[in-house]
Amino acid sequence: MMVARLETGKIRFKGIKRSGFRDCSNGWYTAAVDHVSRKGILRGYSDNRFCPNRGMTRAEFASMLCRLTPASRSTSHPFKDSYGHWASRSIGRAYNSGWISGYSDGKFHPNRRVTRAEAVAMLNRAVGRNTKATSFREAQNMEKMDSFIDVRPDHWAYFDILDAANHHQVKKKSDKRAVDEWLKVF
Repeated sequence: MMVARLETGKIRFKGIKRSGFRDCSNGWYTAAVDHVSRKGILRGYSDNRFCPNRGMTRAEFASMLCRLTPASRSTSHPFKDSYGHWASRSIGRAYNSGWISGYSDGKFHPNRRVTRAEAVAMLNRAVGRNTKATSFREAQNMEKMDSFIDVRPDHWAYFDILDAANHHQVKKKSDKRAVDEWLKVF
């Protein structure tokens, strides 16, 4: 759903009840999965299953990011636990694009389930969203901004989560990695 919303700008997906995957019809996610899979961004498994109720792994997420937006051609990476992994090349491309990082142990943990916070942070980096504390200096309608009582400002993904949870307008920037300047919260 996050990828479908980012890719289309739509909040809701309706209309499609049947999916091309044998386990993905009649779900709240069916239309979004159908849209993103038809674009080639998401792929199912070789037995025509999508497994919509199973979390994605970090490797699957890195691979999907490389299909979502243009990535680096370099496939090298420092994660010894990902050498020889089926997604090693995508992990390298996403790493060299600046979208992913490893853990403090120096590993990527490709088979670990991606958390929502990790997913939001990686997606934001891949599409050039870069919200920081300084992003709100000139923003209008800040009283409309959604926040969460269980995500405090010292959480590592706090600003990524605010960015993803709020419909907002940012000032156009010439460098994709520059910090976003929010103009208005809707």
